[in-house]
Amino acid sequence: MGRKAESVGAHMTTAPLFVQVDAELSTAVELMQQHEIRHLPVLDGERLVGIVSERDLGIIESLVPDEWERIVVAEAMTPSPYAVPASTPLAEVAKAMADQKYGCVVVTDKHGAVAGLFTTTDALRVLASTAAQHSVGQVLSDRHTKRKARSKRG
Repeated sequence: MGRKAESVGAHMTTAPLFVQVDAELSTAVELMQQHEIRHLPVLDGERLVGIVSERDLGIIESLVPDEWERIVVAEAMTPSPYAVPASTPLAEVAKAMADQKYGCVVVTDKHGAVAGLFTTTDALRVLASTAAQHSVGQVLSDRHTKRKARSKRG
């Protein structure tokens, strides 16, 4: 079962939420909790400048438990996140995520605007789908091989 090389855009979570660079962390936390997400692209106007994760927020909260809500996103984000055009081959993105231990990739449209996110959860969905297709393909192949063997005997 050969598969055509797929792009990351075919598997991304589309239309992600985002937070502005000067927003307070409490805004980011509220968005993440309300929408049950773990990553938020950080924009300065319309330009991607970073990414903030649930983990980043947890670290800040543990370091300054009484002040974290007044800290702005710019102080907690990871600047210059790994971002790729939607047309980037999925295999290339998955390799970079594994090699660099990225939890998510920002996917951009042809104009460089944020189009979506590709997270480790998305990667696992692709892996599960591929494994299931491989299993079905193997079962069909095994059946075909057994049928051929029976027809040769009979």
